[in-house]
Amino acid sequence: MLTVFDRIIQADLLRRGFTQRWVETSAGRVHVLDGPGRGELPPVVLLHGLASRAAHFRPMALGLLPHVSRLIMPDLLGHGESHLPLDGFDSTSLDAALVETLDQVLDEPALLFGVSLGGAGVLHYASLRPEKTLGLCLVSPGGALMDEGALRTMLDPLVIQDHAQALEFTRRAFTRWVPSERLFAWAILQTMRRPHVHRFLRGLEPGQLLQPDALRRIEAPVRLLWGRQERLFWLQCLEYFRDHLPHAEVHRPERWGHAPVAEQPHEVVEHILDLLRQVRGQETRGAA
Repeated sequence: MLTVFDRIIQADLLRRGFTQRWVETSAGRVHVLDGPGRGELPPVVLLHGLASRAAHFRPMALGLLPHVSRLIMPDLLGHGESHLPLDGFDSTSLDAALVETLDQVLDEPALLFGVSLGGAGVLHYASLRPEKTLGLCLVSPGGALMDEGALRTMLDPLVIQDHAQALEFTRRAFTRWVPSERLFAWAILQTMRRPHVHRFLRGLEPGQLLQPDALRRIEAPVRLLWGRQERLFWLQCLEYFRDHLPHAEVHRPERWGHAPVAEQPHEVVEHILDLLRQVRGQETRGAA
């Protein structure tokens, strides 16, 4: 369901040349915002986190469009304008819908960007489709393997049911004071307390997380961004990705928490563009 704020930012993206398309998948229809860029760098896919949507990437999109040839921003299954199955979604249906969507939408390799749950999604896709993956840029990706007890301890605070919990979530996710903090927490509560979000978080099991073999299949360049003020995901998650993506280039920005996409969008864009230029340079040297 689109809020007034969502309608405004999505309408602005459409005015700037993005088109809306719906992709049929085995798990349901997926909504995609597809934008023609004005630059020569390869295409980029942006994938959002839990209880967010593609249009929330607007500040990053405006920074990327002058430099890239195409910008693709799907709404995950059950998010934004994508289909919400009657029984909600789980990691299996999320992954299936994403793989089928990108298979249909991508006609050339792209750089894949994902934050939080979206990071887990693009890692899964890259492990299956190396031919479609130029590189990965990840911000605090989800999906790190851990035992059941640790998983429940980390995720239970994200099962938000009242305003006090939403306010605590806001203070942990952001590194700076948020204007109208209580109003912002109310908005978080409206998305994070939905039954299908609770079912997803409570139903997640270790077997559904990213396994070492899948990560080791990824050979494309990886830039892993994990802020030093990250307070939602544990540091052991970062260590898991370090261990199983040994070629990843790890950055620990001092002022970043879990939401640099909202707080430092221009810095995130610079990381994406830098990685794109790095990949382009490798391709050029390889062709020579």
